[in-house]
Amino acid sequence: MLSITLAIIVLFLTVVYFYFKSVYFTLRGPIPGIPPQFLFGNLLQAGIISRKSVQLPDVFTQFHARFGDVYQFWYGSMRLIMINSLEDAQHIFSNRHIYDQGDIFTENMKLMNPNGIICLKGAQYKRHASVISSLFRRGKILVHLDTIIDCTDKLLDRWRIHYNDPTKIHLNMIEQSQQLLLAIFGFIAFNYDLETLDDNSEDSKNELTQAFYSLLNTMQIVFQLPKFLGRVLLFLNFKARRARTIIDRYLEKMIEQELNTTINMRIERKRTCFIASLVTSLQEDEKLEATKPEEEKK
Repeated sequence: MLSITLAIIVLFLTVVYFYFKSVYFTLRGPIPGIPPQFLFGNLLQAGIISRKSVQLPDVFTQFHARFGDVYQFWYGSMRLIMINSLEDAQHIFSNRHIYDQGDIFTENMKLMNPNGIICLKGAQYKRHASVISSLFRRGKILVHLDTIIDCTDKLLDRWRIHYNDPTKIHLNMIEQSQQLLLAIFGFIAFNYDLETLDDNSEDSKNELTQAFYSLLNTMQIVFQLPKFLGRVLLFLNFKARRARTIIDRYLEKMIEQELNTTINMRIERKRTCFIASLVTSLQEDEKLEATKPEEEKK
């Protein structure tokens, strides 16, 4: 009886292994690449996971030299088609009606934010993009040039005060740049100071900022996992779920604050502020709008 049970367990594990290997970790199509390893994809083969970790840009450079302008790269279970030709990239972005959003976002990102524009496709994407895209035109960005300059000056001032020791080498340039972009985004999108450029921002107690960082860190892990493992991680990760709750609460406050302004003020601000544009686009009867087919929604 015991031997039969063990045989069933071994058979079950074997079937599970081959299923996940064939679905998530098998090189597909004519595009060149290195056959991925189970669970790790190309991370071990490329040296990303090792004692002397290789940086991702260096890995992409090596793959480009080996396979050419287009190749497959497996970031864990996530299959990426890497494009290195400027002409190919221009063609893809110029024909957004042909090249839809990749499953890397629509599957994994939906676990974190199912209604985020980066997760949407087809008519739903076009409907959301019509509200957002106008804010990122050159003329609309130039309006915020003073804000961008002020935030950059804050970062430079902090470097002059806290990072001016010539005997020390600071390795957090990427983190500092992220803080700058997050600060600019907070002002432009929400008219809100995320306090990422304060003198003590590295130990910031700002609840919303900490929630953003927590959610972004969780996203990096979820990206590397199969969808079902991502679901399990998010279910067990109380910190990430709490961060999402905090962000939702702050956004609701911002929307409520915007709704309390006059209609004329919102119409004027919607050209330069994301939250104002979002509130202005809200439907008067959301329940009725939800019953319409996706192509007919506004």
